[in-house]
Amino acid sequence: MWKLLTPASPADQENDKVVAPVAQLGPSSRPFAVRLGATATNAQSYGGSLSMSAFRQAGRAVVTVVAVLATLLVFHTPASADAGSGNAIHSGLSSDARPGVAATTYKWFSWGDLQVGDCHQTGGYLRLYSDGRLTFSARTWTDRTFSGDIWHARFQLKDSSGRSLFTTATYDSPVMWPSKPHDWTANGTFEPSVYNGIASVTQWASC
Repeated sequence: MWKLLTPASPADQENDKVVAPVAQLGPSSRPFAVRLGATATNAQSYGGSLSMSAFRQAGRAVVTVVAVLATLLVFHTPASADAGSGNAIHSGLSSDARPGVAATTYKWFSWGDLQVGDCHQTGGYLRLYSDGRLTFSARTWTDRTFSGDIWHARFQLKDSSGRSLFTTATYDSPVMWPSKPHDWTANGTFEPSVYNGIASVTQWASC
C-alpha cells in the first residue's frame, strides 16, 4: 500500500513538493482532489477561450484580406465603352499634299469626348489611306488609378449598310496617371481592299 510521505521540512510541506500516489483517498483528501479537478477544468476552459480567441482573430484577418482583394479586383477590372458612344461623329475625304509628291487620298473619322470608367478621350482622329495604312491620334487621361491606366482602342470599319468590313488591331495609349493628359499617335494597317466601301467607323475602347 502506498502512503503519503511527510515532507522533510515545514517549507517543503507548505509547497507540497514531496508527494507520492495513494491507492485510496480518505475523507480528508477529498477537498484536495476536488481542488485538483477544479483547477484542471479551469485550465481547460482557459485554453478553450484562448483557442476561440485565436480562431476569431484569424477569421477577422481572413475577412479583411478577402475584402482588400475584392476592392483591388473591382478597381482593376477593365471597363469597356458601349457601341453607341464609339461611333465617329464626323467624317470626310481629304488628301495629303506635299511639294513634289503626288497627293495621297485618305478618309478621316473623328470622335468627340469618350469616357470608359475613369478614363477619357477627346480629339480622336483616324486617317485611313487607300494603300491600307492608318494613323490615329488622340488626347487621353484618367481621373483615378492605383497602377496606371492605358486606353486601348480598336476600330471596326463598316460599309454604308452598317456591315462590318474589317476590325483593326488594338492600339494603346501611354500609361496614364491622374490629371496628366497624354497626346499620342498610333500607326497601323488594315485590309486595303475594303477602303472604297468604308462609310463609317466604330471605335471600341477599354481602359
